Amino acid sequence: MSSLILRRGEDREFLRFSFDGWPCGAYATECLVGTRPARAAAAAWATMRRLGYGGYVELARRTLATTEKLVEGLAAIGDLQPLAPPEAGILLVTSRSLDIFAVSEGLKKRGFPHGRVLEPEGLHFVMNPVEDHAPVEALLAAFAASVAEVRKGSLTRQSSQASYV
Repeated sequence: MSSLILRRGEDREFLRFSFDGWPCGAYATECLVGTRPARAAAAAWATMRRLGYGGYVELARRTLATTEKLVEGLAAIGDLQPLAPPEAGILLVTSRSLDIFAVSEGLKKRGFPHGRVLEPEGLHFVMNPVEDHAPVEALLAAFAASVAEVRKGSLTRQSSQASYV
């Protein structure tokens, strides 16, 4: 089934799923299958068949190497740290001493999209394997410039809302 036609428009409310009990803020959908339709599952299956075990392990290794490079660079900037030691392809960057949502504003104005998490306040990144570390270096440069602006007081938060990118 690719569509559902309702006789009464007011019945649409029964399709709506809304949830705000997670750190990324409110999530709502009117899709019967949420955010994972069957075509995504089929694509994942086909990808795994193509990669095989060895290919998957290599991509996982490269993803962790990319993540480690980013974490090391954040430590060198100072005042930024991962919420927990990253073990997968997700990195949540927090700060005990800086307004992390102000840093977020600097990253956004420099063209680096990311998610924002509320508890604890942090910046959410989905990590990918890269051959060339230039994108990681560019992100670290944007982090360094944003942190410098926050430290000077010339960059402040514009919103306290979470975002899911």
